[in-house]
Parts: sequence; C-alpha cells; structure tokens
Amino acid sequence: MKTRSVRGTCLVVVGIAGFGLCVPLAAAADKPAESGGHTGPVNAVLFDPTGKTLYSASVDGTIKVWDLETKKNTATWKDHKDLINNLAMSADGKLLVSCGNDANLIVWDLAKGEAKTTLKSFRRYAYGCAISPDNKTAAVGSLEGISKIWDLNSSKATKLDTGNAYSFAFSPDGKTLAVGGADKTAQIWDLSTKKKILSMPGFTDIVHCVAFSPDGKTLAASSDDKTIRLFNVADGKEKFTLKGHEGRVYSVAFTPDGTLLASGSEDKTAKLWDVATGKETATLKGHTSYVWSVAISPDGKTLATGSTDKTIKLWDLPEGKEKATLP
Repeated sequence: MKTRSVRGTCLVVVGIAGFGLCVPLAAAADKPAESGGHTGPVNAVLFDPTGKTLYSASVDGTIKVWDLETKKNTATWKDHKDLINNLAMSADGKLLVSCGNDANLIVWDLAKGEAKTTLKSFRRYAYGCAISPDNKTAAVGSLEGISKIWDLNSSKATKLDTGNAYSFAFSPDGKTLAVGGADKTAQIWDLSTKKKILSMPGFTDIVHCVAFSPDGKTLAASSDDKTIRLFNVADGKEKFTLKGHEGRVYSVAFTPDGTLLASGSEDKTAKLWDVATGKETATLKGHTSYVWSVAISPDGKTLATGSTDKTIKLWDLPEGKEKATLP
C-alpha cells in the first residue's frame, strides 16, 4: 500500500485497486471563524473577473470572500459539511463552484451570495472542479476512478472514465478538457465525443494540477515528482520540464498574457517561470508551510497564494514582491 497527503490534512491509503481512503490528521482545523481569516489550511484561492474580490476555500469547511481594497473578509459561507478542496468561477463572474470531502459540488449564485444548487457527485471526496468557458457545464473529479461533467442547467451528469482525478482545466474554446490524476499523466478529452484524445506521460508521481495557456496552445501540469511540464496541446509533445521546487508542486496558473507561469509547492514557496524559455524568474518566500494554491489577477499584476499555514498572501507581478497577507 501507499500513503499520500490530500490537501495537507489527511493520509490517503491507496490499495491495489487504486481506491483511496482518507484518514484525517489530528488538529487539521479549528472551529470555523465567522469573520477574519481561515482556521485551517487554505486549499484554493480565486480572483473574480474584476480583480477586486478574492475567494478562498479551506480545510475549515468555509469559503471566504475578501475585499482586496480593504483586505477585509466580507462574507463566510459554510454550506459544505467537510473540508473544501477546490474552487472554480464562471467566466462572467456570476457563478462559483466548490467541491469537497462531503462529495458535493456546490454551485453558488454570487449576486445573491448563496448556494444555488448542491450536486451530490460521488460516494466520498469530490476533489477537483472547473467550469466551462460558456458557463454551462462543470467538471468534478473523485478518488473513485471516474469524473463527472454536470450540466448546470439540468443538473444532469455524464461520466468520464478518467481514473482518480485531482485537477481539471477546460480549453479556452471549451472543446476539450484537461485532467490531472493518479495515473501519472496529463490527459486531454474531447468533450463532443467524451473520448480521451491525448495522454502526456513523463511524470513519476501523480499530477496535481493542470492549466491551459490563454491561447490554448500550451498545457502546464504539475506533479508530486517536484516537476512542472509544459506540453504542446496540438500533439502532446513536451516542450519543457521545469525543475527547481524541492517538494511536490500542487498548483500552477498562467498570467493573462501567457508569458509567466506561477507555481505553488510543498517546499513553502511559490515560483515564477518564463513560459517561452522554461527558466525560473523568481522564488517567492514568506509562507511557513505548504503553498497549496496560486491564482493570478485578471490584470496580471497580482499573485495570490493559499497555504497550509492558514494565510493568503498577495504578491506583485512580475517582480514577486510580497505586498499583503490576509487576514
């Protein structure tokens, strides 16, 4: 058997069949706070399309809304019954989806600031999620060997045999879906046929995060093997292997112009990379524990990082200088 951490808060015991059992670690999170900062590791951070609001999700079971002008927490949502693993937002900024260890995908109406729909997706553990560019469908993954594509209007789901999936990214044109998971590959699926069309190997451990470049021509994938790989989407060929992190790489994100890639790692740092050359341009130090999530503002000037140290940090881009800590 193997063990690995899930979002820094439990051990997943993986048997021969690939099924993961999550055994919580002690003191993963304190009682959720009504206001102020998270009381557990921050698993996801996400800017809204205006860049004025940040959303964060945590092991404490809450989603928090942050006003980036005042750096204050303006709302706390507690509809999940267990830790939250990931967040995704619709391109128009009207919907947010969240997934967690309660196996639910929750769709949030951001204008009302409330849960719109709760979609029970699996028996246990909904891990990664994403919303399509047309705002009509959402993908969610599990440790049950399948993923689901939900129609957000009809609340009907289609299954994909992706294997255990940790991360999703819709291509900018919405025609394909990238998947990162336990089989040590990055996959691309054709959404019209529901068939896998590319499998990109080379990793020696699970793929934690996938992200398309803004032009859709490059896929970034990060792994527990401490590397990030950039692939040509047209043929699946590897362009660069980015090495420099000293621990598992949990999250990656492109700047809106596609010139820089940010990454967050178990080594307590975020890094910036030149996409054209594959070279590291900056290492961002300040967190005292794992960096689980990275997100870049719509204007490309700010990086947000969420950490197991229960904080969110904001950094100037492209220099990588720290400018604020939330709370």
